[in-house]
Amino acid sequence: RDWNISRQLWWGHRIPVWYCPNGHQFAALEDPNECAECGSEDIEQDPDVLDTWFSSQLWPFSTLGWPERTEDLEFFYPTSVLVTGYEILYLWVTRMAMSGLYFMKEVPFHDVVITGLVRDRFGKPMHKSSGNVVDPLDLIAKYGADSVRFGLLWTATGGQDMPLAEETIDAAKRFANKIWNAGRFVLSMLDGEAPPELPSENRWTLTDRWLLSRHQVCVAEVDHALEEFRFAEAVQAIHHFFWSELCDWALEAAKPRLYDGSDGDHRAAAGVLAWVLERSLRMIHPVMPFVTEEVWQRFGAGESIMVAPWPEQHQEHLAPSAESDFNVVMGAVTAIRQWRKTRGLRDRMILAGVQIHPSGAQERRAILDLRKEIDRLAGVVVEEILDEAPADEGLVPVTSPGATIYLPVEFVLDQREERSVLAKKLQEIEARMARSQEKLSNSAFLAKAPSDVVEKERARLASLGEEASTLATQLQGID
Repeated sequence: RDWNISRQLWWGHRIPVWYCPNGHQFAALEDPNECAECGSEDIEQDPDVLDTWFSSQLWPFSTLGWPERTEDLEFFYPTSVLVTGYEILYLWVTRMAMSGLYFMKEVPFHDVVITGLVRDRFGKPMHKSSGNVVDPLDLIAKYGADSVRFGLLWTATGGQDMPLAEETIDAAKRFANKIWNAGRFVLSMLDGEAPPELPSENRWTLTDRWLLSRHQVCVAEVDHALEEFRFAEAVQAIHHFFWSELCDWALEAAKPRLYDGSDGDHRAAAGVLAWVLERSLRMIHPVMPFVTEEVWQRFGAGESIMVAPWPEQHQEHLAPSAESDFNVVMGAVTAIRQWRKTRGLRDRMILAGVQIHPSGAQERRAILDLRKEIDRLAGVVVEEILDEAPADEGLVPVTSPGATIYLPVEFVLDQREERSVLAKKLQEIEARMARSQEKLSNSAFLAKAPSDVVEKERARLASLGEEASTLATQLQGID
């Protein structure tokens, strides 16, 4: 059968079959001078060419000067990784492996990364007739190239098709803004000192040790994910660390030292933030090259972030005790924020007269170390850190992992309304838990869903359980 015209190569490899007037046809590796059967010199080669994939299978070595043993061929063959879609595994990938083994006696690559196809937000293939085609150039014009790259990689999970929702690209744009604003803030705190150097260890606070430990965990997670070609996990790990741990917690917790501390405290806090930020930019760069280059250049750390070395791992920065201590503070701040939100209290409204009862000596030490940070992060004034639970009935308990926070009852205008709010919130949490439990007990979901999706659902259920337990404890504390 003739090839479809769309598959025709005008200058492809001609089919190595010859015909003679006597009706004979034969194949040959070298161009023949006569018919292999009757000896007739009146022979003609088939005018057609082999299909596209025959020529494509020769690509790994034919583009490097083969059959000559060129320097390029010696250097680049075999290569390390091939990235391709799953739909051409047998059309192209296996053929390249076959021809590489035949002609070069060695496979052309060692790893094959299978990507999915980009589909629309509902998971349907993009077709012009369906009207659901998304032009990447339009997205780039609207959100920027960095945002489009990040948004695509965010959903690039292990060879599965990627539903492209514009909301994901928009979220990536907000992340780019976060990088820009964090860079501007940290650079403004450096007083013109560049490139950033890590302060001596004796200047590190609990917040610094927690941040450096979390940064080391992030670098290790990203390294491992990239080695396994799990690009979505790498991107998500970077996003979580940069947005949540660096910006939402470390930057805010450092502000008392940056604004009100001594010159030495200011320099140490800014130095740690800058050191971590600069290395984080290097990790983000392959995904968001433009915004990271622009911010990194202002650190004066070198010619270009493109040729800067990948962030090295610092196992000595791992500090489980610092992470445990800081988690106590994070838990207390989060509990106060949630309590404030459920009662409609403004973030700028300072809650004075707060008392905290730590559950143990370690928790007490952490809260004492970061008392000013708790005030700033939670919008409160911690009046006292208690050795035991107070007997004062004019206080409302708010529990968190590692501590119980007592807030003056004046912030709760109506006890019955307070109970109603908490009960309604608990009911909503329990309903979400029931839906999550139903999903996890569904054998079809467990069989079809990727392992990372299942693990996220289990983590979500555990988080909801902790929130429900906290609300139940608060309900018990209200008469």
